[in-house]
Amino acid sequence: MRDEIIEKLRLHLQTDINTEASCVYLLAQIRKFLEQQQIQRFWNLRMCANWTLHSTLDNGQNRTVRLLLEEANEFLAASERDGAFVLDSQHPLSNKLLFATSLHDELFSFLSLIELDTSICENPERLNKLLTAFGGVINDTPLICKPEHPLSHLHKITFTKTNRIEGSELPFSISWHFYRIDKPTLDITIEPDTYLPDSKGNPNALLKAQWLRCVERPE
Repeated sequence: MRDEIIEKLRLHLQTDINTEASCVYLLAQIRKFLEQQQIQRFWNLRMCANWTLHSTLDNGQNRTVRLLLEEANEFLAASERDGAFVLDSQHPLSNKLLFATSLHDELFSFLSLIELDTSICENPERLNKLLTAFGGVINDTPLICKPEHPLSHLHKITFTKTNRIEGSELPFSISWHFYRIDKPTLDITIEPDTYLPDSKGNPNALLKAQWLRCVERPE
């Protein structure tokens, strides 16, 4: 089964991933491979596959969702204790929230792991087609993640595809909304900065360095 999935992916990646159907197929095969091989890495790839198939997820049987909710709850607890919302590049939650950048890096790592062509990650045009197709799949479909059992600081998380942000060459962005317990909702948006080299150090990469803005929503 392992070799069969790898062969399916090899054939599928010979052409551009430029339709919603081809994007869903790619992510479904990747998730199947990760589950069958019991590989626990690649959070963003798993979450992308989840988003193409569901609009609501809980953490009862879904380790991907459970990890996000636990880290978000810990972040909110620390922020309340410290009096500030700080999501720097070293925070484990940052890589999850910087969605497209982390997806690119994980896809490159995954394809390298199974020794398949990585040009979809290295070619800005091919990558843009993939991201545009993924954006079409999740369009108008916010994803809701909620805990099976109550957490101390977090009620639920929703994330939504938004329009391309000014200064970014990515075809869309993601906004996150942390619904807190007895506190205003925390909105987190992705802001562009300077160019970020891709996984092989190519300065002409599609992706840009990004940072996360946290704002409490007025009540």
